[in-house]
Amino acid sequence: MSVRGGCFDNAVAYQSINPNVLRAIAWYGSKGNPTAVHRNANGSNDIGELQINAVQNSA
Repeated sequence: MSVRGGCFDNAVAYQSINPNVLRAIAWYGSKGNPTAVHRNANGSNDIGELQINAVQNSA
């Protein structure tokens, strides 16, 4: 997992979820690559370990 693992621990503590769930999502979405970018057919991008969509990120 990336150096950002501590951020995952902080996020799951704040949201009261299992840290392994967040790590599993990151692994499924990007294989843990913090610089991953997936370009979608609609022109938006999924960015980072968790593949947050650029449209969702603008909120």
